[in-house]
Amino acid sequence: MKETPIIYDDRIKASICCLTYNQVNYVQQMLESLLSQKTEFSFEILVHDDASNDGTREVIEKLTAEYPEVIMPLFRVENQYSKSIYQSMNGKFNIPRARGEFLFFCDGDDYWCDNDKLQRQIELIMTSGSDMVFHSFYEQSESKKYLRGPFGTKSREIKFWQIKSKGPNSAPLSTICIRKNCVTWLNTILPNFNEKYLEHSIFHAAGSMSSNAFYDPRPMSVYRTNVPGSWTFRIRRKKQLGIAFTEKIIEAYTKIGGIAPTRISFFIKLHLARLKIVLAVRKILIKCQKYVSKY
Repeated sequence: MKETPIIYDDRIKASICCLTYNQVNYVQQMLESLLSQKTEFSFEILVHDDASNDGTREVIEKLTAEYPEVIMPLFRVENQYSKSIYQSMNGKFNIPRARGEFLFFCDGDDYWCDNDKLQRQIELIMTSGSDMVFHSFYEQSESKKYLRGPFGTKSREIKFWQIKSKGPNSAPLSTICIRKNCVTWLNTILPNFNEKYLEHSIFHAAGSMSSNAFYDPRPMSVYRTNVPGSWTFRIRRKKQLGIAFTEKIIEAYTKIGGIAPTRISFFIKLHLARLKIVLAVRKILIKCQKYVSKY
């Protein structure tokens, strides 16, 4: 691997939050894509490994030894996800130790594909005046990679309702850059909110509280789909887990709706209504499946 062109100083401008669990086939590519960033400022990579047992930890340790000033790992002996139906690993373990003014994200099975992503997104967030910027991306399955540009080919402001109308994967976590104070503010107003509810779609609301988000059509990350063991994979396979997760998101948006400004509170209510319908339908389908299986 080539030497990473990082400028070290006492000021960490960006914190990249990473979650890993049994992703030995992907984690090295993920970390190397972050380390390859070309910036005019310092950044840190915060890795929370949730007690991996497949060699993921060893890969992280090897790269940490090469870049000890950049990679800050946190290794769990006991798996944290197993302790509850849902809790935010980033909200509980990564964001509280983040030193950067801006937060970025990349899970262990995803990766970045543009060495200027960090520099470009921080420049955009500064010039646009937005609290959150995101970009188009590639969606990769086992055999194919697709370009996803949910908001077209031009840079522009995007309202909260526009993101929600296209679904959470219109702005995957790996595409987001958000001001850290937008997230810490939530935890100040709603104590312990971040560790309980800070799921990736909640960042869409947090980044839209004071301003519209800003969209960049340049694809700079790759989102892998249907990776065995991933959170998305698990909730699609286990219907009851999907229901519990939806209930948790309803709780989160109910709390956010109580503090949101008028310009987005109406759309939060609409989003809640849609989530409740989805939840009701899922519960009916599960009951029907149980009934059919008896006969």
